[in-house]
Amino acid sequence: MPTTGPVQEMIEERKKQKLAAFDKLKELFRNKIKLQRPVFFVPGWTDESCANWTQPFKLSPAIKDWFEKTTGNCGMVNLVTFTEQESVGCNSFIDFGLILKKKVEATTGCKESFDIVGHSMGGLDIRAAVALHGLGRVENCITVATPHKGSQLGDIGPIFMKYKPHHKIQCINLDPDHLPVQTINSLQNRKRFLENVKKLYQFVGTRDMAVARNAKIDTKGIASALIDKIVTVEIGGATHSADGGITRDVRVIIAILNALMGIEPEKPKYNYGYIIKRA
Repeated sequence: MPTTGPVQEMIEERKKQKLAAFDKLKELFRNKIKLQRPVFFVPGWTDESCANWTQPFKLSPAIKDWFEKTTGNCGMVNLVTFTEQESVGCNSFIDFGLILKKKVEATTGCKESFDIVGHSMGGLDIRAAVALHGLGRVENCITVATPHKGSQLGDIGPIFMKYKPHHKIQCINLDPDHLPVQTINSLQNRKRFLENVKKLYQFVGTRDMAVARNAKIDTKGIASALIDKIVTVEIGGATHSADGGITRDVRVIIAILNALMGIEPEKPKYNYGYIIKRA
């Protein structure tokens, strides 16, 4: 039975958004932009090689390829990776945050402002680096499908999937009831994070079952001046990763480029709820 009504309108609108994003990218192929400062891309849980930012999936190019084609100074792009040894030594994103801080400062020399983008747990790595370990000089912070309030799959995942021991404990420590998530979401640490970034963009996929409603930072108790730093961008139909994954969505590529250039994203035309089932 064909889909009709508002849901069909939404599907058609998403197609238009993607075509428009492709057109903008083609334009940037001809008229490249210049990044204003170094930008770091941080991987998520179990993605130490940064594959979600560097590897294409089926017909979806990776963001690394888009940046090479659309920016005139792609040497400013830094793709953060973690070694197996580094990952084994991390019980949670808090530990990764300290390693991330050292990697960023090794590049910037602690003197240069920069932008930083994190997928999934990578966004929590960034928050830990800033709020707990003192990483400074952050201009634009962009979190993509980040479980800011933790993931309900944290405790459940290891029950159904066979993970390496260090990945298992990292997954468990993504659960909202465990200390790392509670620590990063204390009022003091949420305030400290927002005080030390110029802008926070949080990109949310409406079909992201791994993060669901937890992809937005908790603003309870936060002053309005800090809340004004936050921009939320909902990407209709985007999933957490793989096919339909948010890191390979052309709308996200354009939105990231715009954020890095100081261009505010457009508000979505349709909003039919956070998670929408296929008709």
